[in-house]
Amino acid sequence: LEPTDRHLEAATMRPEQKAFGQTAIPTGTYPVVLTYSPRFKRTLPLLKNVPHFEGIRIHTGNTSADTAGCILVGRRLHSGRLTDSRQNLRQLMKALTNRPRDEAMQLTIN
Repeated sequence: LEPTDRHLEAATMRPEQKAFGQTAIPTGTYPVVLTYSPRFKRTLPLLKNVPHFEGIRIHTGNTSADTAGCILVGRRLHSGRLTDSRQNLRQLMKALTNRPRDEAMQLTIN
């Protein structure tokens, strides 16, 4: 779950097309790293090199109001709400931390 999709592409996006906290990440493939988040006080996935965006994390949340431009994980979208967000983030973090350390991570938004 993330904010409104404004059908933007990373290669052609202009800064004025973005509404802070209300614009989905533009389509493209982005490197992902695990770093400590001072806001969430834990290690979380961070997307790198997203044009006109900074600090894009993958974290828990239940509605689009919880995103502030980030990606929320969950099982189902029901009446505009995600379910099982904490459980899904635990599973994702387990998979990411158990991968080979030299294996690069990336996420494709389409």
